[in-house]
Amino acid sequence: MSKKTIGLATCCFAISLFLPFFALAESIDVDGNGTADLLSVNVGTNGSLSWSSYTLDAGTTSASSVVAGDQYGADGDILAPCRWLSQTALQLATISRSGKNATWSVKGAGSQTFGRKKDRALISGGDYDGDGICGAVRVSAKSKIVIQPNAFEGGVARTVGYFGLRNVKKAQDYFFISRDGLTDEVALLRTRGKSVKRYQLIFKSLNGQTSKVKLNAAVRKTVQDAGPLLQANGKDAFYLFSRLSTGAFRVRVFNPNTGSILYSRDFTGSYENYVLVGDYLPNRPGEEIALVKSGSLTIVDPLGINEPQTVSRSDNGSVLADLINNGNFRKSGGDSSSEEDTSGPVGSGKNSCKGYGGVGGGVLYKPYADADGPRKHKPVALYTGSKKPGGNDVRIFSSSGVVIGRMGFKSSSIPGVNNGAQHFYSGWGSGTGDTCSGLRSKSKKNGGNGNIYIEGTGGKCLGPIEPCSRSGNI
Repeated sequence: MSKKTIGLATCCFAISLFLPFFALAESIDVDGNGTADLLSVNVGTNGSLSWSSYTLDAGTTSASSVVAGDQYGADGDILAPCRWLSQTALQLATISRSGKNATWSVKGAGSQTFGRKKDRALISGGDYDGDGICGAVRVSAKSKIVIQPNAFEGGVARTVGYFGLRNVKKAQDYFFISRDGLTDEVALLRTRGKSVKRYQLIFKSLNGQTSKVKLNAAVRKTVQDAGPLLQANGKDAFYLFSRLSTGAFRVRVFNPNTGSILYSRDFTGSYENYVLVGDYLPNRPGEEIALVKSGSLTIVDPLGINEPQTVSRSDNGSVLADLINNGNFRKSGGDSSSEEDTSGPVGSGKNSCKGYGGVGGGVLYKPYADADGPRKHKPVALYTGSKKPGGNDVRIFSSSGVVIGRMGFKSSSIPGVNNGAQHFYSGWGSGTGDTCSGLRSKSKKNGGNGNIYIEGTGGKCLGPIEPCSRSGNI
């Protein structure tokens, strides 16, 4: 997943979890069975990160731990595991904010400063010179692209050009991709057009060459995740994971050289708003996509002959991750370069908070609604008296002030229930269908620390709220 952020809490918990993927390197295979394994990260009570790996045998019914947790990183870090050193296959790594700078740290290899907190994207995992060692990328606030190949083996950072402000302001995602099977390029997904919007990919190589490809698909739904998918021929395809409506999602795969659609299929269920990518099917070349639920994974083989398979998972409470990564520490949903007040959520434009305050009396947030159907086990907010916001929905903000979801209004069938409260459900109406863990992940993916704020009267943000904990009272 390209925005696997867990602030530390999107993707595919409460840490800024952003994970990289390397198209030219092997998948994580801890147990050596030839299929990709999953990374799992938990946040300890002291704020430290505990890493584990899980074997995934599609066709069986479990995903079990095969390696004990390893402590590295802290709450709020961006995860960046990759093959940073030539002598070993994988190193644990994180990106953390240090004042106005971004610090990249690799276990066993030290730390270095690369990037700024205002950068639009920090991308780990790509191999831009084809030697199999991971490089680091930053996209600055003004869209400058800086690539540092072999970042922890003496590589020199070089500026390769700009995406352009017009493009980065329309950006849906950043990632890396290998269209030739030899080296990766930095890529940006954006929307174009007015009456009929379409997606466009913009690529920038290590030698500064720019190319653009328009995808043969109209923009009609919400993009949740996007990134590279390794094909059997050693070259990457490009996947898009979109939410159609509450509980309805679409997976599409494109040829990144022509923009043509290679695969499209719809799925229904309470999936998280990110996917995992890896070689999960034995004896099947290339990679597959895993759709994530709280208790299971759906393994999709978009470029093969296998029907989707369901695999249960026994690691509830942790965040599963692949090796696709991007993230940032920006504190604004807009393009302001000014320093932000960190005492509460911040933002700019029509989707920002208009002040903030505690949840307090008259408002109750519950992570698991006592309801059936699409509302079941998803957040609900109850507002009473003068705290009632009215309208068809309320917005959910990351702790950095970015809108990450909505809860839709549903009138009660029992007059006066819960002190006459208005009920807003994640799984109803215009709600985005997020689970509490999904909100935690999205908060981290959008520069937050995993906590959320919910909209009150007058657009005020109420919180902070730990998404999987009850808050307030009525």
